[in-house]
Amino acid sequence: DEFGALIYEEMDYVAEALNADKFQELYGDMEGIKVPKVHWKHTRRKVLTLEWVNGVRLDSAPARKPELVKTLLHCSLKQMLGNGFFHADPHGGNLLVTDVGKLCFLDFGMMSHVAPKQRYGIILAVVHLVNRDWEAMVNLYVRLGFIPLGTDTKVIVKALEDGLPDVMDATVADFNFTSVIKELGSIM
Repeated sequence: DEFGALIYEEMDYVAEALNADKFQELYGDMEGIKVPKVHWKHTRRKVLTLEWVNGVRLDSAPARKPELVKTLLHCSLKQMLGNGFFHADPHGGNLLVTDVGKLCFLDFGMMSHVAPKQRYGIILAVVHLVNRDWEAMVNLYVRLGFIPLGTDTKVIVKALEDGLPDVMDATVADFNFTSVIKELGSIM
């Protein structure tokens, strides 16, 4: 299964090092982003050696948080919508704020790819989410294959209407993308 394959791949540090190199190539030159270099001479299947980066966890760096969130959002959008190759585990322990204020990505074991058709679907889903056009969002999910053809979508539209207003009324400071995904997941 896909989860088992991801876990196995995450334990292969050569694969993780290749992911780090690809991430560096695609996003390492973005303003405010740091990607540690792989030391290939000392990297093997069971040993990953990366450049040491001084810094603190993102969730421990409140003074620069608005600027860093903007950098993270910009980089995440480029990952998901630009190249399609994205870091699938960007939590506080995998993101450092460097001594010079850059956002440093760590742990490249869980990476994934978004196909061009899916990228367009993500853009449309965000538009429908912002506009609270639940019917259009459900129809998009049917077209993308997330909801099987023939499903009674009226029930799903109603569940979205009832379930997402609390999430969407959150302030920018309180907005949590994970809570939106969790709410969508519980509805679907």
